[in-house]
Amino acid sequence: MENENLYQKIESYCPISSALKAYLNIALTSIALPANHIVENGLFERYPILFIENGACKTSLQSKKEPDQSILTLHLKNTFLTQSLENKTEDYNIQTTTLTLTTFTGIPDKHIHQLYRLFPEFISFNLLLHQEQKHVLFHLAFDIRHLSVEDRFNKLLTNHPDIFQISSSIDIASSLGIHSHTLSTLKHSYISKRKPKH
Repeated sequence: MENENLYQKIESYCPISSALKAYLNIALTSIALPANHIVENGLFERYPILFIENGACKTSLQSKKEPDQSILTLHLKNTFLTQSLENKTEDYNIQTTTLTLTTFTGIPDKHIHQLYRLFPEFISFNLLLHQEQKHVLFHLAFDIRHLSVEDRFNKLLTNHPDIFQISSSIDIASSLGIHSHTLSTLKHSYISKRKPKH
């Protein structure tokens, strides 16, 4: 079925009607961006909700006063991406960038009002999506503060075993809140443990 991955993801939040699927089949737009491409605010303005069909992105928050201080979150295949805005633009820069060739399915802004008006489940989906995104950020902050480096690394590999094929070590280290040298040590230890013993 057309857009099946998107619909399965939406239905992981709440059930949706066949009428909403039919509407979306007409409204949805596919967007492809090359690797290392900055996702401009204009794209988010045209498509407030983007679904990553293939590829991956990162959103980084960087201090302008201390450029070496930054943190990022990774956005992987079959997840939603919405705009992140920074109010303190004199102090911080926030930017979303593709990590690989990335294909999005976008819900155009010109259809959002109609979707809200015609489909109550679309309202529920939006509320639940933003609740989940807040939940993810809280857990990211909690893990960095309370979990050991080893536990954070193991949790990431459990959830995304192919992460080293998707993202650079520098970005992975930043998403874990650790130095890249620490990540290299953890990765080496992980690989050594997985090698078959003779």
